[in-house]
Amino acid sequence: MKNLFAEVIEIRANAGLSKSHLDGLTKKLGRFEKAFGEQSVAHIEKNQIEKWLHGLAKDFHPRTVNHHRTALVVAFNEAIESG
Repeated sequence: MKNLFAEVIEIRANAGLSKSHLDGLTKKLGRFEKAFGEQSVAHIEKNQIEKWLHGLAKDFHPRTVNHHRTALVVAFNEAIESG
């Protein structure tokens, strides 16, 4: 998972996204990585992600939770495209 997230950040950086955008993406993906550790992306189930996102709602505004969801969509779409 760490390699995937690093690749996503690199692709976004090469696309010219701002430092603040990249920092935010790094932070969001880092929270997910911390929660799921070394678990393979291929073995993470939808209900696990939903539970994690609902857990974020205890500490974050719903818009922030949605931004975390968007970061995951970006990362997982990249995983699908990369094979």
